[in-house]
Parts: sequence; structure tokens; C-alpha cells
Amino acid sequence: MTLKVIEIENVKGIKKYSFNLDILPNKPSILVAPNGFGKSSFAAAFNLLQANGLVLSGYSLYKNDTANRPRLFIKYQKPDNTIVDLEADESINTIKDQFDCFVINSQIDAKGTGVNYGSEMTINPVILIDEIPEKVKFQYSFKSQQKRFGLNNKVLPNIKLLLSNSKLIKKINENITILTNAIESQIQRKISEFVNEVNQESGTSSNLIEWIEINKIDSLNNIDYLSDLAQILYEFNFFNLKAEYFLAGIQIIHLYNDSISDFEKACKYKIYELDKENYKSTLKAFNATWRDIRIKESGKQLIVEFPEFHYISNGERDILTFVALLQQAKRRLKNIAISW
Repeated sequence: MTLKVIEIENVKGIKKYSFNLDILPNKPSILVAPNGFGKSSFAAAFNLLQANGLVLSGYSLYKNDTANRPRLFIKYQKPDNTIVDLEADESINTIKDQFDCFVINSQIDAKGTGVNYGSEMTINPVILIDEIPEKVKFQYSFKSQQKRFGLNNKVLPNIKLLLSNSKLIKKINENITILTNAIESQIQRKISEFVNEVNQESGTSSNLIEWIEINKIDSLNNIDYLSDLAQILYEFNFFNLKAEYFLAGIQIIHLYNDSISDFEKACKYKIYELDKENYKSTLKAFNATWRDIRIKESGKQLIVEFPEFHYISNGERDILTFVALLQQAKRRLKNIAISW
């Protein structure tokens, strides 16, 4: 795909201008131009772009005149050389069907009134997460799982620690269809048959695990979705034996089936905790100031709060706000990977 033309109409300093381009995918492109050319207007046009069209804003319109209706037009070429035209105005947006965009602007605000305007400079916080998910924990009870399993419940591993691993929960959530399929009657029947066979054996927990390892691993591998879940668990190296991963997987499937809504909410909150820690470590890696750059919960949002303007150098401010906004972009844009 090649981006051929971007045409902007009635945005800030641009009455109407077509940028003839050859922007290739997955390669950075830099617009270099003198002051007054329209670089800020170019960014403003995309900043106005919302799902339902271009959001009207007086200060972003050409000559600040609401009679000047904004329009954004994009032409791109598919790999088969087909040309596609997309556009957005105040009532339509066909661009969103093919492109996502995110505009990174300065977070500096000048405050004051009259002759004192600009006498106070502030750094606006960056919103990393618009809505913090509900704090729901996994309703896991080892005793309940043992009771459900039956006579030889001593073979079950306690998976409380496993459910506290945010990275694992994120991986399970990314593959949630495994669980939705695993609760189907045919899979449940096969799991019940296996549990019944285990309960007919005798011996210590070690004896039973060994019996499963020798006699049942092949049949467990043939239980669709349970085997997929066991493979995911295996990647995180919690246990020593394959049988334990299957037994843990059975418990997770039961936990999901007991309350799908609570399970999904708990996943969402664990992923939020993981994202929050990742944001903290990323900003810490770039923070060379003596001041704390705080990530905190504010109402229902997770934000990055910066120190007062005079406590941080221009370079440090620009780097840290840029990094914070990249994290915001990573969350909001679809099908994009930003890594360090």
C-alpha cells in the first residue's frame, strides 16, 4: 500500500492544499518545511478526525470562520495498483475504515490573562487509560475445586499463584476462545471421563501424577482446547510434570464456566495492573530528572502527572511527554506495535 495524496481543506492556515506523496508502509516519513508552510495545519486536520467525521472547532478552522467547512481527503494505492479514495468532513468519515491516526502535540499550556498571558506555563497530564476497569478478582477456591474433582482431589495443584501472574492472564485472555470452546458439552464430557478414571485409581498424590504421566498424557493431548490451554500454561514453567499443566487447565476451565462474566472482568483488571507496571518501568527508564514523574489513578482514569514547568528542563519535558503519548497511542491505535 502506498499513500499517494493527502488533501486538506479549510483547516487552520490551509484553505485548500494537496500533498502529493509516496508514503510507504512501515517506514518513517518526515515532513520538512519552513515556518508558515502548514505543518501544524496538517497535524490539526488529523486531530479533528473522529469516528463520525471531522469535529468542528472554531480555532482550528480556516480564518477561524465556521462558514469554512473542513474536509480531509486521502488517496492510496493497493498492492494490486487499485486506487482508493477516502474522505472525511463534518458528517462522514470513510478514512476510519482503512486508517487509524494519533496526533502527538505539545502538552504545554500557557496561562494568564491580558498582558499576563503566558506568565504561567504548565504541563498537562497525559491520559494513559480512559477508564480503569472494575477491580474484580478471580473467585478461585482450592477447596471448592477439590470437592468438585472428587475422591482423588489430592492430585490437583493449587493454582492461586498461577492466577496472580498478569502476563499469563493476558495470554489466556488473548486466547479466550479456547475457554469458550472448552466449556462445550463434548469437551466437558471428555474431561469428566478423565476425572472419573483418576478417581478410580489409588495411591499417593505422587503415585497418581505418575500414573497420569504414563497412561493418560496422550489422551489428554487429544482433548481439544484443554491441550491448547495446557500448552499456554507450559510456556510459563509453573510445574515439573505435564500432568500438572492439564490438571491446572481443568481448574481454569471450571473457573471460567462457573462465572464467565467475573472471569473476564478479573482478566481485564489483571491486564490493567500489568499495563500500569509497564508504563511505570518505561517512564522510569527515560526519566533522568530528580523529580518523580508519577503515574496515578485520577477518578476513573490512569494518568501521567508531570512536575511543575520550572522543575524540569525543556529536553527532559519533551522526551518524557513524547514517551507518555507514545504509550497512549499504542493503546488507542489498532494493529500497531511500539517497542523499545
